[in-house]
Formats: sequence, structure tokens, C-alpha cells
Amino acid sequence: MGISKKNTILAITLSVLIIAILIYLSTQETVSTKPLKHIPVDSHIELNQRLQAVVDAAREKNKHKEINQRKTNSLKALKVLGVQQSKFLSYPDNSLDKVPLIKIIKEIENIIKVFKPDTIFTHTNVDLNIDHEIVSRAVITATRPKPFFCVKNIYLFETLSSTEWNFNFKKKSFNPNFFVDITKSINIKIKAAKEYKKEINTWPNPRSISGIRNLAKYRGQSVGVKFAEAFYLLRQIS
Repeated sequence: MGISKKNTILAITLSVLIIAILIYLSTQETVSTKPLKHIPVDSHIELNQRLQAVVDAAREKNKHKEINQRKTNSLKALKVLGVQQSKFLSYPDNSLDKVPLIKIIKEIENIIKVFKPDTIFTHTNVDLNIDHEIVSRAVITATRPKPFFCVKNIYLFETLSSTEWNFNFKKKSFNPNFFVDITKSINIKIKAAKEYKKEINTWPNPRSISGIRNLAKYRGQSVGVKFAEAFYLLRQIS
């Protein structure tokens, strides 16, 4: 039931799949829209419109800068992990519920046609993050077991500061049933995480270097090894 190194593996993660995140940052410029004395009303309106255009332009510039930084960080992390091929799509952050699900499914299906993976890793469907949950649903739909389909194995993974924060008692929690001993490769994982600077926080935030190491220890001790990566094996065809 292990994962063959010869297999083509496609990891569909939010950080890779949905990398172009639309983050609206506050501009550093301070502008005043307070009407000036002795200026006609029409002039006030025109002035305010121009000032708003300056603000909007600054926000747009910051947004694209943030997107490019996250993409650069992702590529560096992928390089550490030895990933040679990747595909980035553009979707709004924390707003996938506003995107038609069929559109996401079709894009994933097209990616599968190109890469032809036999193994896919994607988010667990019991995650707090709405984007993670929708990505998981889209991937599962896109990989329905049709005749002669290339995908044989589907693994769901947990995401720090998202999966364990799902305190909704109505939902099931992440209950892994497949573990990989990463004792010899934990340092590579840490190195890759450090490259993804826009997603790494400081302890005690779960998505920190200490948080990553602690989770690997916890999953490892659950199965008698020093460090482990935990997954939920959703489907396997052998």
C-alpha cells in the first residue's frame, strides 16, 4: 500500500493550485477626501474620483506584488522538494464558494489530462478553510473512477491552522489511516516550508516551523516512528 517512487504523483494543494490570491492591502499613501473650501460641488466630485483612482491603483499594485511574492515562494519550495513541473491557477482567496464548482472541476480535469498522474494528494474535506473544502470536493469529483482512468490512488492531507481549527461538532475530524515515515526527510520538509515565507508564522501559531515539527512528532509517535506524515487514504486501486 506504499507509494511507488516510479509513479507520477500530482499534489493538488491550495498553495499551488490556488496561488494567485486576491488580497486587498491597505495603501501606504495617505490621501484626504475632505472637500476644500470655495470649490464648486462638481469640482469636489471630480477631485474625490481622482483621489479614489490613486487609492485603487495603489491597491492593485500591492495586490499583484503579493501574488508574485507567493508564486516565487512556492516555486522555491517546490524546487527544494524536487518538483520539476507545476501549474498555477488564478482564483480569489477565501472566495471559492463564489466560483462555479464545475469551472474548478473542469480545470482540474484538464490538468489531469496533461500530467496523467496515478496518485493525487489533496486537502481533507473536513477542513475549516472553505477554499480547502471546495478544492477537495472538486478533486474528488474530477477523479471519479471512470474506465481506463489514470488516477489509482487519492490521499487527503491535513493543513496546519486549518484542519485542527475545525471545532464544528457537526463535522467529522481528520482521522488519518495512512502514515509515511519522514524521519530521514523532515529537514527537507522544514527547508521547503521556510522558503514559503508568506505562509509561515511564529510560534505558537500552528503554521510555524515549530508547529510543523511538532505535528510530525505527534503523527510519528502515533505509529512508533520519530517523525511521520499522516494522510487519509480515500481510494486505492491496486
